[in-house]
Amino acid sequence: MNISFKLITGGQSFFNKSLQLFYYCLFFVVFFSSLLLSSFSTYASHYSFATGNTTGLYYPIGGGISLLWTKEIDNYNMKAEVTSGSLANVIQVAVAESDVAIAQGNVVIDGVNGTGRFPYNMPVSLLFTAYPNAVQILTRANSNIESIRDLKGKTVSLGEPGSGTLITALNMLESLGLSENDFNAQYLNYSETANAIRDGKIDAGVIVGGIGVSAIVELALTRNIRLLNFTDEDMDKIKELYPAYSRLIIPEGSYRNVPAVQLPVIWNVIFVHNDLDEEIAYQMTSEVFSNLDDLRRISPTLNFTTLENANPLSLPLHPGARRYYQEQCAITKHELDICNQLNEGSSILN
Repeated sequence: MNISFKLITGGQSFFNKSLQLFYYCLFFVVFFSSLLLSSFSTYASHYSFATGNTTGLYYPIGGGISLLWTKEIDNYNMKAEVTSGSLANVIQVAVAESDVAIAQGNVVIDGVNGTGRFPYNMPVSLLFTAYPNAVQILTRANSNIESIRDLKGKTVSLGEPGSGTLITALNMLESLGLSENDFNAQYLNYSETANAIRDGKIDAGVIVGGIGVSAIVELALTRNIRLLNFTDEDMDKIKELYPAYSRLIIPEGSYRNVPAVQLPVIWNVIFVHNDLDEEIAYQMTSEVFSNLDDLRRISPTLNFTTLENANPLSLPLHPGARRYYQEQCAITKHELDICNQLNEGSSILN
């Protein structure tokens, strides 16, 4: 079987041969080692939740949900694990290296359809949608960078290799007529990006995350910064190429001394392997929606986690999650958007 694994489309300058070979090897080592297992780890009592790096929101949110599931589900022990982010998380769940994960919805859509960075369809399905990620491009307040196009020729962090931030950054640039070749591109994680801006080592950096991500909060406490605004024209161009994105006005004061801006956002989703036991998936979904008040103490971004927002991207639902939503539709007399999806069998599968 001849499989090609294209990690990043557009702007290949970063991926030299040795790094590309590393990712090929990483994927196939994980994939084929998983085939040696006699059963998926989902059938054991210990489970793993693939999140992100510790300075973003994925890790604390995944950790909080893991603690909830461990407490409320019998014979169930979930542990959050640090990863490089969305792309790695989809792969890890698909090959049963992790049992559940959080990732940007656009990356999961590509995985389900076998498009973009994925060589074939990934066997993953949705439990629920968590909160929207905003594309936040930050620079120092006294910088001469006033618009997205002013980034040309600057030193810019585009995100960590294997992360949803890097994928999204390249997508945004492509839709606005730019590529990574237009910058002195750096590939840093959240904390590295914030530290490099603080120390004057880079001109700007992309962080794709929920509003209130700790790396930006902490940077804003020590340096005066700005977020670059996406104009209505920018947003129209982005949505033309990437319709899964929507626009959101981030209010003034979301970070210290940072004015209001318009940003593109993409939903983050919680997903599992298609072969996860239906009853476990049902309980996982039910416990989250039954304990939202407790979970929202982790981050106010989880105010977006509601039955109304259960599946705005129309991803394929795991049967256990589907059963839970069918029960809720009966209770609410089918007033939820997801009820129409269940009736129509809506899905983004091609």
